[in-house]
Amino acid sequence: MVRRLYASEWFDSTVVDREGHTVLQCALALGDDELVRALIQKIEIAEADGGTACYKIMRHNSLPIVKTFLAMQRYERMEEFQHLTSALMQLTMKQFSLASNVRVYVMWKLSAFGFEHLSGDWSGVKDPNEWKQHMKVVRECWSVISEKYDTGLYTDIDDTLLHQLQAWHNHCYFLKHNQFLAHLPMSEALFCVAIFVSIHTDSVPEYRLLVTKRLVIDVVRMITDQLTIAKDFLETMHSDLFAVAKPFEIEIFSQKEAIVLDMMSKVANAVIPHKNHLTKLLENKRAMLWPTNADRLIKEMAERVRKIDPAWTEQRMDELNEFKTKSKQLIIEQIRIRLPPVSHPQNVVTRLTSEWRKGRTTESILPELIAEEAFKLHHLMRFKDRRIKRKLLKCYAKTKQFYSLRKMLRYSAQIKPLENESTHTDIMCMQGVMQTLGEALKNTTNSANLPGKIQDVMKAIVTPHFVKQNKSLREMFSHGVPLHRLLAPYVDDRKLCKEFYSKFGPIRIVFQLLYIVLVADIKYSFYGQLRSCQSFELFQSLARYASHNKELEASQQKQYEERIYSRWRSNWRNIHVNLSCVDSKEARQTLDYFPCTFSHLLRSAVCEFDCSQEFDSLAQTRQLAQELGLADKLDEEALQSLCARLKPYYNNVFYLDSKWKVLTAFCKQHKIAWNERLARQLLSKDQEVLQQYYDDTRNTLLAILEERQLHTVDGLVAVECGNFPTRTLVALMKIQLDLCEMLIAVQYFGDSFHYMKHSIPMIQGRNYRNYLAHDVLSYDLLTYSSKIQGGGKECRKDC
Repeated sequence: MVRRLYASEWFDSTVVDREGHTVLQCALALGDDELVRALIQKIEIAEADGGTACYKIMRHNSLPIVKTFLAMQRYERMEEFQHLTSALMQLTMKQFSLASNVRVYVMWKLSAFGFEHLSGDWSGVKDPNEWKQHMKVVRECWSVISEKYDTGLYTDIDDTLLHQLQAWHNHCYFLKHNQFLAHLPMSEALFCVAIFVSIHTDSVPEYRLLVTKRLVIDVVRMITDQLTIAKDFLETMHSDLFAVAKPFEIEIFSQKEAIVLDMMSKVANAVIPHKNHLTKLLENKRAMLWPTNADRLIKEMAERVRKIDPAWTEQRMDELNEFKTKSKQLIIEQIRIRLPPVSHPQNVVTRLTSEWRKGRTTESILPELIAEEAFKLHHLMRFKDRRIKRKLLKCYAKTKQFYSLRKMLRYSAQIKPLENESTHTDIMCMQGVMQTLGEALKNTTNSANLPGKIQDVMKAIVTPHFVKQNKSLREMFSHGVPLHRLLAPYVDDRKLCKEFYSKFGPIRIVFQLLYIVLVADIKYSFYGQLRSCQSFELFQSLARYASHNKELEASQQKQYEERIYSRWRSNWRNIHVNLSCVDSKEARQTLDYFPCTFSHLLRSAVCEFDCSQEFDSLAQTRQLAQELGLADKLDEEALQSLCARLKPYYNNVFYLDSKWKVLTAFCKQHKIAWNERLARQLLSKDQEVLQQYYDDTRNTLLAILEERQLHTVDGLVAVECGNFPTRTLVALMKIQLDLCEMLIAVQYFGDSFHYMKHSIPMIQGRNYRNYLAHDVLSYDLLTYSSKIQGGGKECRKDC
């Protein structure tokens, strides 16, 4: 048995002493560096490839040993990245608990390489059949889950189940954006599965009342079955679409070939000077362009033949164009009749004809078309699948409400007064809080953070203006670097933060009340789940599963201990009574507690901020016209027009290309001489200003880290980031978000999402910006990372 376990490579054998130290660790403790190197070279990594060698060394859980090993090997940076990534994936698969200092050091190595080489757009070629591979893995995960864990009991939840669910989640995540799966609740299923995994891996017990194993198993079964059904149906669609499109491709190709031959014959029979030279030239073009670029060949040949016989050439070209138009209409009609599930036949045919013009065949086009086009597959949902879908949507609504409200309570606790001597940490923290609250209150088709009745309740109590203005603040702090930050950094932001804090008390009470009501509703729903158990064994198993819920009880008790209801009654006195008070000052102070008052004050502050931006933009436009020597050539109307056209640049000053393109086009339109030399000088000046702003922002980040003794990488290894105060963590994430916006604007950061499909435990490029600005739950599972509950703030352990 031992031999078989060892041969399976799922278990490792390591010789340790009575204190649990390996031979290498003992040699290191003796201070014998030569012995350590010899043991590494001749015993630990003998005949092992790079990834296995890194895995064996990292398994010792000793940072000095890892550093010694890397110094000995002297890998190229690409090799080092590949080997360390492979080792981390092996350790994750085997549920190995890696020491914090080793993990942080390795993640720093990976992040440094990733920032330099993996932050831009992925340059590879996407496999059109990739979705089939993901579906295959999803089916394999379900086969493991169904074989052992589809019992209805909760006592068999173990690491294997969680690992299979995480793998299922990750591969479904890469499928959720496929348009042909729009009939499936992919986002809702992924959220609930991610919550279930987080309950056990991150010790978040509150969600046990909401997301149960029974529901998760039903959802995974339903989604997996539907993916299999959709895959089989799409393969049939592929065959049917090929049967419709291929004859038209052949016919169109034949028509093009016929007109090319007719043109060649026309030239051969014509009586013109230099006929042999022209014939040879056309034959060379035909050999070079046919059939990959037939349309271009026909166009160039028509230009030559038109000089010989214009009327005949026009007639043949008109016949070809008419044939193409009729063929396109016939294909659309055929698809509508024979393939009703195709959502947009016009788009399908347009794409087919476009690719045919490039010389591609129907066989090579259809895999991409099937993967990216929309199909109506709602009829594939079976009755039992629709029932599970309804249960899932109901669970998702309650869980998402609880998740968002919990986040809002945690972040609103960080809203504190800003003093005159407040640091950048305080201001950035407040901005981060407002950005997060705006995200939590946002309800769109793709991200319904407060679905269901609670959205209507929120608008009714705190007024729609509050919700709308918070979304505006989120957009302000999440996208780009507007002009006012460059001109007067933190001045307007400080005023806005003070106004936000001064009136936020009643809003916090509303959040707390809604949280209490929602928790009570969740408990009643859980009682319903207990009642639906069909046996005492299932009832007992579910009750024990949810019994680890002391934190929820403590949280509830804490809310009641604060006497929320008494505070509510004291703050929300009848407005008519307040207006009839003798002391008008007291009445006005009480009116400040009404959310509608706060919402209008917030709206006024945002309007004031917008007006300030408009004045700054106009003043900047005047200054720009003065610097370019255009002031005496532009009237007020032209200046206003230029200011309006420069608005995208003023919203994000890092879009320098946009600024100078607008200026060039504006001068050309108004027939004003353009001084290229002066423009280059001003462009260079702009680049220096923006570089200085980026450096200042980065220095602010470094200053906050240095306050926590993070001067070097060794300090990063020694200090546990999760122990930072919550305000510091929020500020760090907000500053990083600003830096990401700058790097995206200058196109240093791009779409590197493809690398996440390889389970690399890090996020780079535009995806890191999305991680900071949006919800992190699925990103954590995709990168096999964990979260820490630090003072109510979620942060990545390996960030």
